[in-house]
Amino acid sequence: MARDFNPQFAEILSEAFSRAEIRPINVTQEHIDEALRSANYVLTEFSNRGVNQYQLVEQDIDIEADTATYDLMAGALDVWHAVYRRDNADTPIWPMSRSDYHSIPNKDATGRPNRYFSDRGKEGNTTRTVTLWPVPDRTGDT
Repeated sequence: MARDFNPQFAEILSEAFSRAEIRPINVTQEHIDEALRSANYVLTEFSNRGVNQYQLVEQDIDIEADTATYDLMAGALDVWHAVYRRDNADTPIWPMSRSDYHSIPNKDATGRPNRYFSDRGKEGNTTRTVTLWPVPDRTGDT
């Protein structure tokens, strides 16, 4: 029988007090207020990790045959998600690490790109680039 783990907040508080060795009979209103405040701080911290959706900006890049590397727009930090559009059909392309990109034996192979390497540059360098692989084999895609 499968069971979802979905405790109520009161159960979480009870467990936290138990781990802090505070017996249920000794829990005061002040303990509860502090626990609620701490939970709010933790949840706020969790929500602030990761990318805020309002910071995402869409960028279309016109692809040229035999050109693998393209500059990202000024102020861009990284690529969050990418698709390759050919003949009005979007196909997801997947990120690869610097090590993955450097381990490709033939970086000049051409075809329909299915991976990209986002180069965030070196310290002090504000230009960010994205390199597609395989190298696009035709012009006019995005």
